[in-house]
Amino acid sequence: MTELKGGNFLIVDNDNIYLTSDEGLYYSNNSGTSWSLRLDSTNALELSTMPKVNSGWGFEVDYYNGTARIHKYEDTAYVPVELTSFLGSVKENKILLNWKTATELNNKAFEIQRSQMAVVNDQTEWVGVGFVPGFGTTTEPKSYSFIDDNLFPGKYRYRLKQIDFDGSFEYSNTIEIEVPVPIKFTLIQNYPNPFNPITKITFEIPFQTEVRITLYDITGQEIKTLTNQKYEAGFHSVVINADDLSSGVYLYRMTTLSGYTAVKKLTIIK
Repeated sequence: MTELKGGNFLIVDNDNIYLTSDEGLYYSNNSGTSWSLRLDSTNALELSTMPKVNSGWGFEVDYYNGTARIHKYEDTAYVPVELTSFLGSVKENKILLNWKTATELNNKAFEIQRSQMAVVNDQTEWVGVGFVPGFGTTTEPKSYSFIDDNLFPGKYRYRLKQIDFDGSFEYSNTIEIEVPVPIKFTLIQNYPNPFNPITKITFEIPFQTEVRITLYDITGQEIKTLTNQKYEAGFHSVVINADDLSSGVYLYRMTTLSGYTAVKKLTIIK
């Protein structure tokens, strides 16, 4: 068995790493992917003031047939990010995810992964839907959030893929959240309102049907049809661009084949 000759592992930031050995001082500027032997004035005494990383992962040096070999080691039982909670809630067709950490070490980011209860070859099919930067290294509790928008009714599973700066990662526990089917027809007030020049009209329908939304001026004169098509059950939205309209108060009317009708006002300010 080859005797390890070194292993004093010191890190300046997440990329720059120094490793002392019997032969001298090795340096990496890419998180340990490649190394060079430094022969400048930097020495172990100067390095003593740099922050040390001595748990979770590190590097060691040995020599084989006169050649230095640098090995990376990882403590698979070590969890660099302590996740204390991971929760989700539903609002209309949005799922709001919230999670908290107690401490973090070299935490680059969280990738939010989702599965709509689909199974491929007896395995859940996960898809990345978002990316939230981490706080690097901290001993203070941190809070995170992410909104998954424009979802159809159904059950969804979520998990977090916590990624370190060196590329290693861990998965969180899985949570399951359901976006319910609306129980009635509803035309929701546009937002923002007043607006210039973009606003969004949202509506919900309990089953598949054709929906028509028409824009009128304040006298009842029809201006344009905003949508006239078949929609699945759920929450939907239509975006209005008022570049071609003048300032003032307008009406928008929603009708369906089932007989639902609703009218609301919107205001354009230029």
